Amino acid sequence: MERLCNGRKRETGRMPMRFTLDTACVVTLSKSEPDTPPDQIAALVQLVDLASDGVIELQLAAAYDRDFDRYKAPDGRARQLAWLAAAPIAEPRVSGLFVIGVSVIEGPDVIASDEEASLYDDIRAVLDPAFDGSNLGDEPHSRLAKRTSDIDHLIAHGRSGADAFVTLDDTTILVHRARLARLGVLVCWPTEAVTLADGLL
Repeated sequence: MERLCNGRKRETGRMPMRFTLDTACVVTLSKSEPDTPPDQIAALVQLVDLASDGVIELQLAAAYDRDFDRYKAPDGRARQLAWLAAAPIAEPRVSGLFVIGVSVIEGPDVIASDEEASLYDDIRAVLDPAFDGSNLGDEPHSRLAKRTSDIDHLIAHGRSGADAFVTLDDTTILVHRARLARLGVLVCWPTEAVTLADGLL
């Protein structure tokens, strides 16, 4: 099959791998001096280069925009916007599931099918087992959006059919990678994503 990526034809006979970047990846890539391990920074840069060459595709979940809205540092916001303006990130953002108190009316998030709602609940049970929606009626929008952010990213990633979710978060996401994999959600470090992409070269 012939595939157009960034204006270039690929005749590999298969679709390019697609990776969803976590918000922390964008923050790291937009910093001039990130406090991330050098091997992970180098891997993120390599993924961006591969996407620029049309070898892979990179995408962001709609939850990134909610994360960005909560990002308070003006310099950091400006750096992210500047980086995204030149980055090979697929548009539009990948939609997640509409969550009352989090999603925006007429925004990108969609009404869940029964299967998607079940996967959302399963992901939430892994990442936030103490979550009780019945007690969140008065929860401020920004606080609720922050609490559900990781779940929103992962459900959007899963719905999109992308190959792997690339993250630097080893405290709330990567630590649960085995359980998430059993749900069909592959999460990985940037270095691991490069290894996956290397299979295409």
